[in-house]
Amino acid sequence: MRFKIIFLIVCVLLTGVLSLEDSWRIANNTIPLSYDVHINTTLKEGDFKFNGTVIIKLEVENFPSEIQFHQQLLNIQETLLVSPIGEIIDTTSTPSNTSEKQIYSLKFNAGAHKEIGVYTLTIKYDGNLRQDKLGYYRSNYTNDKGETVWLAATQFAPTYARSAFPCLDEPNKKSVFDITLTHPVNRLAISNMPNISYVINKDNTATTKFQTTPVLPTYLVGFIISDFPHHELIRKNFKQHYFARPNAMNSIQFSETYGADILQHFMDKFTTAPLPLEIMKQIPLPDFHFSGMENFGMVTYRETKLLVDPDMHDARQLVSIMYLMGHEMAHSWFGNLVTMDWWTFVWMKEGFSTMYSYYGSDELQPTWNMMEKFQAGDFQFVMRIDADKGIRPMTHYVETIDGIKKNYDKIAYEKSSCVLQMIDNAIGKEKFKKAVDLYLQKMSFKNVEEDDFIENLEESLKIYGDDSVNITQAMKSWTNQRGYPILFVTVNHENKTLELSQQRFVDKFEKDINDPIYFIPVNFLTSNEKRPDEHTAFTWLKNVSSSISLPEEVSSDDWIVVNINQTGYYRVNYDDKSWDKLTNVMVKRHLELPTRNRAQIVDDLFNLADKGYIKNYTKILDLLEYFKNEEEYSPWDAFNVNVGSLFRHLEDRRAFEGFKKYMKDILKSSFEKVQKQNVQDLLPLQRLTREIIMRHSCRFGLEECDKFSINDKDADLFRVKHCRDVAKGNKDTVENLFKLLKTEDNDNFKNNILLSFGCATNEDVLNFVLQKVFDLKDTPYLDQDDRKTIQQGIYQHSSLGVTTILEFWDTQPKLLEVMGEEKVNELIIDVSMYCFTDRQQKKVTDAFRASPKKSKIEENIQVNRKWANMHEATIDAYFNSGLKASFSLPLLVLFFVSYLF
Repeated sequence: MRFKIIFLIVCVLLTGVLSLEDSWRIANNTIPLSYDVHINTTLKEGDFKFNGTVIIKLEVENFPSEIQFHQQLLNIQETLLVSPIGEIIDTTSTPSNTSEKQIYSLKFNAGAHKEIGVYTLTIKYDGNLRQDKLGYYRSNYTNDKGETVWLAATQFAPTYARSAFPCLDEPNKKSVFDITLTHPVNRLAISNMPNISYVINKDNTATTKFQTTPVLPTYLVGFIISDFPHHELIRKNFKQHYFARPNAMNSIQFSETYGADILQHFMDKFTTAPLPLEIMKQIPLPDFHFSGMENFGMVTYRETKLLVDPDMHDARQLVSIMYLMGHEMAHSWFGNLVTMDWWTFVWMKEGFSTMYSYYGSDELQPTWNMMEKFQAGDFQFVMRIDADKGIRPMTHYVETIDGIKKNYDKIAYEKSSCVLQMIDNAIGKEKFKKAVDLYLQKMSFKNVEEDDFIENLEESLKIYGDDSVNITQAMKSWTNQRGYPILFVTVNHENKTLELSQQRFVDKFEKDINDPIYFIPVNFLTSNEKRPDEHTAFTWLKNVSSSISLPEEVSSDDWIVVNINQTGYYRVNYDDKSWDKLTNVMVKRHLELPTRNRAQIVDDLFNLADKGYIKNYTKILDLLEYFKNEEEYSPWDAFNVNVGSLFRHLEDRRAFEGFKKYMKDILKSSFEKVQKQNVQDLLPLQRLTREIIMRHSCRFGLEECDKFSINDKDADLFRVKHCRDVAKGNKDTVENLFKLLKTEDNDNFKNNILLSFGCATNEDVLNFVLQKVFDLKDTPYLDQDDRKTIQQGIYQHSSLGVTTILEFWDTQPKLLEVMGEEKVNELIIDVSMYCFTDRQQKKVTDAFRASPKKSKIEENIQVNRKWANMHEATIDAYFNSGLKASFSLPLLVLFFVSYLF
């Protein structure tokens, strides 16, 4: 409790929230007890109005001078406030003087009688269905007759319930809701709860009333008016309804089966906390802002994320659906049953849901190796972002609407899931599961802060008699501090110890002056040990440095790998001899190491070199030899990201031709293996591995790639096929791909096309692509995100793409008009990361000298210059001076090369 008070005081001081007028939060003198919401929606071409009445029961805890609520884009027609003794209160309506706050005040007039107790606030209002896929919005699809069919849907998270009905739109203002919807008689209404009545009215409308919800925050309320039919699936007497537009019902089979299985799996295996639901409804929508939304009992999705063509789909789509549905189902407990008190703790719902999504899919489909996907797509991905010196910590106070939206970021989802997985493995899965059970049972239907979960971790450890770590200090070293550590490991064979030290992982030359200390769980594996299960004994590094004992049987010839399966959220940098041993075993006997540790070694080495902790780049180049024999997904994904980046660093350097020749030699044997594979016999991650090998083989110019015929039904290789066609093609090739985009409704297939335009090797073709991107009349089917993706594909793929796009932007008067200020800023920051030549760096600096993002652009350029200064000479010598190390040479020669460079 003491920490909570200190934390809140710090938040107030940091944000300057010193008065009610300054705050973006509504006055904390009222608690909503219930809502009775009735909305009448017209829903016909040319008339998208709705009107409503909401009756809110409000408990007032002290003598009020005003009542506040949120509203956005609504026309408030009438308000009526009745006191606890039944007296109508004379008030004056005062909308917030800062419209961004969206706060509406009813101020008590002089002489109004003030009471403590339950007030009744009735509000009549009207509005228009939004068009931006937020709040209460309109959408449509085309039926089999070619007719446009309209529907209405909601997306209230994080702060958009207020645009459907006036409310106290904050997560700690939980209440029960009675929802009644009047709608066209030829449409059905769906909401969080089962309906309890359906009445046909005289004016060709119908009114559907739903059961009262449990206590919910406003952002979890939802409703839809549509003509969607549904399938019913039953698992152990629990009903699940899967809706879709009528002409898409044959595309939901994979999703509905997996969705039903994963929800039941969570109920059976992960917690004993009951789910207070009769029916779970799942609904893919034609237009949806996010990938999915966990409305209580009524989960909504972007339909392109959920629908699967049974005749043609790629592996990435199947894996994505498993993650997405697992994530949204886990929210039934994390976020819905237990809700964060404020947006400070978004990670408490998103982190748990992300982690349990992967845990669930890994248990339901153990042969799919979904934890490898977690390692590659979440763990290693977010570590690159979290290495930024100015990144926010997991627990981060915000107030403004923009700040709230920004808290829904990679730190909330990916980092927090990695930290939770680390704690789970470090204390032991039984203890963690016990803590989660205690937490969910005690805090059901309540609001929580991080201390509420940590207290249950403490209790669980006490139950099991585990006093190995102060779990409160351990957890808060990760939740309240930015970034993550690098663990330095020196093997001392004379003393039989591992000498450990830590510091925050940022650029070596820009060390954090307030270098935080993290509680790091450390375990290790040696070459003479039997490979352990996921959880083995951990030692906690609680200070800057310490040492741990090695088993007596470990010899100076043994290799040692720290952080088994990379469950700990940190990077590892070994002494030179230990790195050489690991590199040697990777090249000669890679199967001795766990798959995820092989991926860890690859990713750590590249990133340590990027930040200046490893100066001898030959370690990395020698290690790449091992990929001649690697077949698993997560190491190849680490290859995909890091070798792809190295390609761009070297593209305009003298070493590039030698690098290409070296990579073709490495990729050739892997390409020969995968081209013989029958895709029907492969599991999804094997199919993704096949695509990575194929794509890089073509990019590096392997002759066999040009000769390989790609089947038109081989969806996994569509991007490889499109890229190869564009690289060899002309403007007609590009035009044909734009025509494909007009009708493509599969997100993965569409993204493959968008990214393939960057494969063009001709400046005229690239300019042709860009002209179409900025011609809104010619390409009205592209949204802003599509246009952004095409441009990213161009400058991320090649140096020619960077130069071409910078020249094009310089003469493009519609850049801001077409892309908008926010996306322009994102693009110019991103492109500066790919400017590796002096000319490109000067061009981007000069072009955006007046940009508010100028400092970030310059920072990115400095990073690239530092990389070149550190590594260019070593890499050049490796490929052009006959100094490429061979593993048949004695270590002495390796050390000599290292010394020289």
